[in-house]
Formats: sequence, C-alpha cells, structure tokens
Amino acid sequence: MAMKDAHNSQNTLAQAVGFRVSWTGSDPTAQVRIDPLAAQDFRAAFETALQQLEADELGNETAGSTRFLVPARGATPLDVSAVESWWSRVYRGDVAQAPLRPSLQICTLPNELSVPMTLSQPSPNPNPAPNRDTVDLPSLRQYLDAGSLRAADHQIFAAKEAEPAWYETLARFGNAATGFQVAGAVLTGAEPADDLAELDRCVLALALDRLARNPSIRLSVNVSRASLLDAAWQDEGLAQLSTVDPSQRARLALEVTETRTLSGRNDLSTVTADFGALGVAVWLDDIGTGASSLNEIMRDGVTGIKVDRSLSQHAFAYGDSFGTLSLLADFAARRGLDCIVEGIESVEERALAEQWGASHVQGFFAGKPVIRDP
Repeated sequence: MAMKDAHNSQNTLAQAVGFRVSWTGSDPTAQVRIDPLAAQDFRAAFETALQQLEADELGNETAGSTRFLVPARGATPLDVSAVESWWSRVYRGDVAQAPLRPSLQICTLPNELSVPMTLSQPSPNPNPAPNRDTVDLPSLRQYLDAGSLRAADHQIFAAKEAEPAWYETLARFGNAATGFQVAGAVLTGAEPADDLAELDRCVLALALDRLARNPSIRLSVNVSRASLLDAAWQDEGLAQLSTVDPSQRARLALEVTETRTLSGRNDLSTVTADFGALGVAVWLDDIGTGASSLNEIMRDGVTGIKVDRSLSQHAFAYGDSFGTLSLLADFAARRGLDCIVEGIESVEERALAEQWGASHVQGFFAGKPVIRDP
C-alpha cells in the first residue's frame, strides 16, 4: 500500500499523523520543523480535546474560537497557509530530500490544527480519466449552458446492511454520444464562483426531481461551503426546499464540502440550523482533509460527518494506531450523529471500519458510481 511504502521510507514526515509544527521568520521553506507525536500521545490528546468539547457549552462560544489538539510544549500554533506554501514547494521539487509526492491533509481540530499529514507515493492509474492535458474538454460554463449535466449514484451502506441506505449524487458532464466526464476532468479550479454555485443548484435540482419520482430512494448532494455561505444561494435553496414535500426533504442530505472561504465568512451555525429545520440532513464532508472543525460538528442542524478516504486509508494502513477513526466514530455516536467512512475498497476494510464504529461506509468495494437515467 502506498502509505506503508511512505512510512517505510527514510522520510520521517510520512509518519506524522499527530504532529507539532513550528518555525521562525516569514519564509517557512527553510525553517519549518515538523515533530511527529507518538501514537499514544496523539490518542490521549485527541480524546482530551473531544471530552473538553462535549463538556463545554459551545452554543455560547464566539465563532472561530480555537482549541489546539497537541500539547503546547513551546510549539508555535500551526499556520495552515504557511504549511501549504511549504508543501507546494516540496511538490515542485524546490525542497531537497523530498522523494515522495506530498499530500497535505487538513482537518481543523477545531480551527488551526491539521490531521493527518502524510506523504504518499501515487500509484499509476492504468485507465486515467481524460483531462485538459490530453483532451480538449468543454468548460463548466459550456456544460451548464448546454444542459449537459447528469447524476451518478454512489452507494452508501449502513453498517452490516447488504442494501444501500443512501446514494451520493455526483455530477457527470456530457451525454451518451460524447461520453461522460467526472468533475475532476472538467473543473480547473479557475471557475467563477457564480458558475460553481450554479453547478450546486443544478445538482440539487436533479436530486429533488429524482426524490419526487422515487419515494424509496435517499440521496445526498454535495454543496460547497462557499455556496452555503452565500446569502443569495441560501435564500434560493431554502425557498426551493420549502416547496418540497416534507417526505422528500427527509430523504435528502446536504454534504458540506470544500475548504474555508477566502472571504473570511466560515461560520456555518445559522446555515446548518436553517436547513436542518426543514428536515434535511446535514453532513460535514471531508473530515480529515477539509475545513470542517470539531466545533462545527456540535452545531445545530448537523446530523452526520463523512470521514475522508485519506484518513480512513491511513487507519487501515496502520491499524488505526493513532485512534483517529475510532475516536471520531465514538464521538459522533455519543452526539447521535451518523459517521460515514469513505474510501472503503474491500470487504475487509468495511469490516474494520464498522468494527471501529462507522455507522455507514462508502467506497469502491461495492462498485463505482453509476449514471442514472434523467
């Protein structure tokens, strides 16, 4: 497995799931120091942080309040942007002795501490998806204008169950004649915010239409943090959902994705409460690599978390030696939240995830996403 290869290399950064970071000066490239924490120290610190969160009255906290996971011991609090800058230089080969492709995974606990950070050796893909380096693909705007958007279902299973409990609705671009592209092949990262917000609206509309036509299906839809925090998108989304039959809303989950917005507005408290009040499930996606914090998990309206595959694959590689997955699952269970573990690639991994407390699992062990009829 790639992460084991990284772990066995001489580069000790590959071992850092729990870590301290400190430096001096404004240029982090030459001065960043990363000190891995022992597994038992990380588990103890993580569990203490979770217990403290549960004991506090978070409803009265100010937005952006911070609790650090690692013991202080003189370490400088982690500056995410500085570490990202340093990793980007490693990726370009500007930093010596970085033989492996770096992958920075951010999970704020609750705001400025990241976990996990690993180095991974990417495995070659025998059937790479088309991308703009090899194929001249239309832009997102062109796909939206042409109405060339379809939904693909990816199964989500409740623990121990043989039939899917939910289907994640994933965007696919194109048509049967030209073929369908995944989002990673179409999106460049330079799309206007309005286009991305429209994409979220279109996928939500596809899901609502299917919920109306199929009374037995339950669907989740990805909605970016930027969309949810946009007042116009909020108003339109709430208005759209308020006209939908309550039985349909009860079968819909919004997966909050993406990193923190550049606008500085990142508090989801009111948003999750408003959508939750309509009976819609709200899951915080990308736990282990995105912007979702433990403070946000405690907010009104949040009904579940999705553990990113980078974190779950690390747990599988090292037997969850740092306890990250099992502690998160237990924390979610105590809060009455679903804990959906992504990245499950085999029945053995499913069994481990469920053994460690996952309420739901998702991954290629049950097949790849399937495009549905419109």
